[in-house]
Amino acid sequence: MNLTLTGNTDDDQDQSIDSFKSVMTHLLHQFGASNTLSIQVKKRGYSPLGGGVVQVTQQYAKKLESASLIDEGKVKRIRGLVTSAKVSPQLTTRVVDKLREIFNDYIPDVWISTDHYKKGQCGEQPGYAVSLVAETTTGMIITKDFNFGNKKEFIMPEDLGERAALAMLDEIFSGGCIDSNN
Repeated sequence: MNLTLTGNTDDDQDQSIDSFKSVMTHLLHQFGASNTLSIQVKKRGYSPLGGGVVQVTQQYAKKLESASLIDEGKVKRIRGLVTSAKVSPQLTTRVVDKLREIFNDYIPDVWISTDHYKKGQCGEQPGYAVSLVAETTTGMIITKDFNFGNKKEFIMPEDLGERAALAMLDEIFSGGCIDSNN
Protein backbone atom coordinates (compact mmCIF):
# COMPACT_ATOMS: atom_id res chain seq x y z
CA MET A 1 0.00 0.00 0.00
CA ASN A 2 1.34 3.42 -0.94
CA LEU A 3 -0.57 6.54 0.18
CA THR A 4 0.01 10.26 -0.13
CA LEU A 5 -1.94 12.11 2.55
CA THR A 6 -2.51 15.86 2.49
CA GLY A 7 -3.79 18.24 5.17
CA ASN A 8 -2.73 18.93 8.75
CA THR A 9 0.30 17.18 10.17
CA ASP A 10 -0.21 18.93 13.53
CA ASP A 11 -3.42 20.30 15.07
CA ASP A 12 -5.17 20.64 18.43
CA GLN A 13 -7.59 17.73 17.97
CA ASP A 14 -5.66 14.79 16.54
CA GLN A 15 -2.43 13.01 17.23
CA SER A 16 0.51 14.47 15.29
CA ILE A 17 2.03 12.48 12.45
CA ASP A 18 5.26 12.21 14.46
CA SER A 19 3.55 10.54 17.44
CA PHE A 20 1.44 8.38 15.13
CA LYS A 21 4.61 7.15 13.45
CA SER A 22 6.23 6.36 16.81
CA VAL A 23 3.20 4.48 18.10
CA MET A 24 2.42 2.53 14.94
CA THR A 25 5.98 1.36 14.27
CA HIS A 26 6.25 0.34 17.93
CA LEU A 27 2.95 -1.58 17.90
CA LEU A 28 3.77 -3.31 14.63
CA HIS A 29 7.10 -4.36 16.17
CA GLN A 30 5.22 -5.76 19.20
CA PHE A 31 3.10 -7.89 16.84
CA GLY A 32 6.15 -9.14 14.93
CA ALA A 33 5.67 -6.97 11.85
CA SER A 34 8.82 -4.84 12.10
CA ASN A 35 9.94 -2.79 9.09
CA THR A 36 6.57 -3.00 7.35
CA LEU A 37 5.60 0.68 7.78
CA SER A 38 7.31 3.78 6.40
CA ILE A 39 5.98 7.28 7.14
CA GLN A 40 7.76 10.33 5.72
CA VAL A 41 6.72 13.95 6.21
CA LYS A 42 7.31 15.70 2.88
CA LYS A 43 5.71 19.03 3.91
CA ARG A 44 4.62 20.19 7.36
CA GLY A 45 1.07 21.55 7.59
CA TYR A 46 -0.29 23.29 10.68
CA SER A 47 -3.96 23.83 11.54
CA PRO A 48 -6.19 25.41 10.22
CA LEU A 49 -4.78 25.92 6.72
CA GLY A 50 -2.99 22.57 6.45
CA GLY A 51 -0.87 22.08 3.36
CA GLY A 52 1.07 19.14 4.78
CA VAL A 53 2.06 16.12 2.69
CA VAL A 54 2.84 12.72 4.20
CA GLN A 55 3.97 9.64 2.28
CA VAL A 56 2.87 6.33 3.85
CA THR A 57 4.08 2.96 2.60
CA GLN A 58 2.81 -0.23 4.26
CA GLN A 59 3.95 -3.71 3.33
CA TYR A 60 1.83 -6.72 4.17
CA ALA A 61 2.91 -8.71 7.20
CA LYS A 62 3.12 -12.42 6.45
CA LYS A 63 2.39 -13.34 10.05
CA LEU A 64 1.28 -11.52 13.19
CA GLU A 65 2.28 -12.72 16.62
CA SER A 66 0.32 -12.23 19.82
CA ALA A 67 1.44 -9.37 22.03
CA SER A 68 1.10 -8.82 25.75
CA LEU A 69 0.82 -5.19 26.81
CA ILE A 70 0.39 -5.63 30.55
CA ASP A 71 3.49 -4.38 32.38
CA GLU A 72 3.94 -0.63 31.97
CA GLY A 73 7.40 -0.49 33.54
CA LYS A 74 9.24 2.66 34.60
CA VAL A 75 10.12 5.50 32.26
CA LYS A 76 13.76 5.21 31.22
CA ARG A 77 14.02 7.92 28.55
CA ILE A 78 12.11 10.78 27.00
CA ARG A 79 12.50 11.75 23.36
CA GLY A 80 10.89 14.62 21.55
CA LEU A 81 10.66 16.64 18.39
CA VAL A 82 9.80 20.34 18.22
CA THR A 83 8.87 21.37 14.68
CA SER A 84 8.31 24.86 13.35
CA ALA A 85 7.40 26.60 10.12
CA LYS A 86 7.40 30.27 9.23
CA VAL A 87 8.41 31.32 12.76
CA SER A 88 11.80 32.08 14.24
CA PRO A 89 13.84 28.94 14.98
CA GLN A 90 14.79 30.59 18.28
CA LEU A 91 11.24 29.97 19.53
CA THR A 92 11.67 26.21 19.23
CA THR A 93 15.05 26.36 20.96
CA ARG A 94 13.46 28.16 23.90
CA VAL A 95 10.69 25.53 24.09
CA VAL A 96 13.30 22.74 24.10
CA ASP A 97 15.31 24.44 26.86
CA LYS A 98 12.24 24.60 29.11
CA LEU A 99 11.26 20.99 28.35
CA ARG A 100 14.75 19.76 29.26
CA GLU A 101 14.82 21.87 32.40
CA ILE A 102 11.63 20.25 33.71
CA PHE A 103 12.27 16.67 32.53
CA ASN A 104 15.83 16.59 33.88
CA ASP A 105 14.40 16.94 37.41
CA TYR A 106 12.82 13.49 36.92
CA ILE A 107 15.02 11.57 34.48
CA PRO A 108 18.53 12.16 33.12
CA ASP A 109 18.00 10.61 29.65
CA VAL A 110 16.18 13.38 27.76
CA TRP A 111 16.81 14.12 24.10
CA ILE A 112 14.65 16.62 22.21
CA SER A 113 15.48 17.75 18.69
CA THR A 114 14.20 20.59 16.56
CA ASP A 115 13.19 20.63 12.92
CA HIS A 116 12.57 23.97 11.21
CA TYR A 117 10.69 23.91 7.91
CA LYS A 118 11.44 26.70 5.47
CA LYS A 119 9.23 28.20 2.79
CA GLY A 120 8.37 25.52 0.26
CA GLN A 121 8.66 22.76 2.88
CA CYS A 122 5.43 23.67 4.65
CA GLY A 123 1.86 24.88 4.16
CA GLU A 124 0.64 28.45 4.53
CA GLN A 125 0.00 28.45 8.29
CA PRO A 126 2.91 29.46 10.54
CA GLY A 127 3.30 27.55 13.76
CA TYR A 128 5.24 25.13 15.88
CA ALA A 129 4.43 21.86 17.57
CA VAL A 130 5.85 19.46 20.15
CA SER A 131 5.75 15.67 19.94
CA LEU A 132 6.98 13.86 23.07
CA VAL A 133 7.60 10.13 23.54
CA ALA A 134 8.41 8.42 26.86
CA GLU A 135 9.93 4.92 26.63
CA THR A 136 9.65 2.49 29.54
CA THR A 137 11.84 -0.34 30.81
CA THR A 138 9.34 -2.91 29.45
CA GLY A 139 9.31 -1.43 25.95
CA MET A 140 6.05 0.54 26.18
CA ILE A 141 5.76 4.08 24.82
CA ILE A 142 3.63 7.01 25.93
CA THR A 143 3.14 10.02 23.66
CA LYS A 144 1.87 13.56 24.07
CA ASP A 145 1.43 16.26 21.40
CA PHE A 146 1.08 20.04 21.41
CA ASN A 147 0.35 22.32 18.49
CA PHE A 148 0.89 26.04 18.87
CA GLY A 149 0.05 27.22 15.36
CA ASN A 150 -3.55 28.36 15.75
CA LYS A 151 -3.54 30.40 18.96
CA LYS A 152 -5.09 33.85 19.03
CA GLU A 153 -3.04 35.15 21.97
CA PHE A 154 0.74 35.11 22.12
CA ILE A 155 2.19 32.78 24.73
CA MET A 156 5.86 32.82 25.65
CA PRO A 157 7.77 29.76 24.36
CA GLU A 158 8.93 28.96 27.90
CA ASP A 159 5.29 28.82 29.06
CA LEU A 160 4.43 26.50 26.18
CA GLY A 161 7.38 24.24 27.02
CA GLU A 162 6.27 24.12 30.63
CA ARG A 163 2.68 23.26 29.67
CA ALA A 164 3.88 20.50 27.34
CA ALA A 165 6.24 19.01 29.94
CA LEU A 166 3.66 19.05 32.73
CA ALA A 167 1.02 17.48 30.50
CA MET A 168 3.47 14.71 29.55
CA LEU A 169 4.27 14.11 33.22
CA ASP A 170 0.52 13.90 33.97
CA GLU A 171 0.18 11.31 31.19
CA ILE A 172 3.08 9.28 32.65
CA PHE A 173 1.81 9.50 36.23
CA SER A 174 -1.69 8.36 35.19
CA GLY A 175 -0.12 4.97 34.35
CA GLY A 176 -0.86 2.40 31.70
CA CYS A 177 0.94 0.66 28.87
CA ILE A 178 -0.57 2.94 26.23
CA ASP A 179 -1.29 6.67 26.51
CA SER A 180 -4.80 8.15 26.53
CA ASN A 181 -4.63 9.24 22.86
CA ASN A 182 -4.06 5.69 21.68
